[in-house]
Amino acid sequence: MRRLVNSSALLAVFSLSAIFVSAQSDAERREVEFAARNRELEASERREKAMPIRIGSRLASGLDKASRKALDQLRAVDREDKIRYAEFLRDEKAGIFKLFPDKGCVEKNLVHLDGDCVGFVPDSNYFSFRTGKYNGLQHDIGFYRDNFISRSFLAQAILVSLGDEPLDKATLMHPALKFLSDFQPQVRPETLSQSVSLFSKGVGASGYHFVGRVAVEENTTYAIRKIDFRVAGQEYLTPSDQRRLRMLNYIRYEDRKDSIYVFRVVRKDDDGVVTVLWKQIVRKNAPTIKFQKGDKFPEFESVIDKE
Repeated sequence: MRRLVNSSALLAVFSLSAIFVSAQSDAERREVEFAARNRELEASERREKAMPIRIGSRLASGLDKASRKALDQLRAVDREDKIRYAEFLRDEKAGIFKLFPDKGCVEKNLVHLDGDCVGFVPDSNYFSFRTGKYNGLQHDIGFYRDNFISRSFLAQAILVSLGDEPLDKATLMHPALKFLSDFQPQVRPETLSQSVSLFSKGVGASGYHFVGRVAVEENTTYAIRKIDFRVAGQEYLTPSDQRRLRMLNYIRYEDRKDSIYVFRVVRKDDDGVVTVLWKQIVRKNAPTIKFQKGDKFPEFESVIDKE
């Protein structure tokens, strides 16, 4: 095990932190507004000791060229891991990346660099398999408080740990992946909310536990079914929260998909940083949530249980 993060390099990365938020575009402001809304909704569920989940902070967007280079170096996968898994990575539907734990180091316009936040790396705890990039608002997987989570906007995610299972054994013939593949998403808001709530508590099937979050463990393989819903009938929605409407406008033009991925933690360093090897198993068009008059917006927030 090696310590990967150099705190002096990080101080340089954050030397211009005061300008990060002010440099946001309209799209970035929408992301920040949605993140703020998430924090407000979670406030009633958190215990005092719990830290709020913050996504889409976009801190790295304000970095200059030199700081961006330093950030890329911190995110870079170890050379020996690239060599070790070179054959696996020949598959265009496979990849490898580092994921950094979210320790609650970002508060609105403030970035903490002391205590548990020594070695904090910005915008690096949420990743999109779809784009192969770090992405807060529309991530596929996140690293929060020693758990893998997935809670991007207007999406349902079901996670399962396969244990110390080789990635090449994680196919659609595997009983856990068969369950994920056979699962029929709900497209009516009320039943969709019930489905999300059910998996937030956990569902046992085929000898596995399917849930909204799983513990991060080294040498462990996981699978995820990620459903990024499309929307029809949004004209029937009359929410008081205008941020939600703006988010609907944001995702309308996005490439929404229904996917299954398998991934494995091949390294966990002393700093808690994990290296993740992954492969796409299924990718198809996402189902459409069909709103009708009087429908309420689905409650996706219950994916994250109370601490």
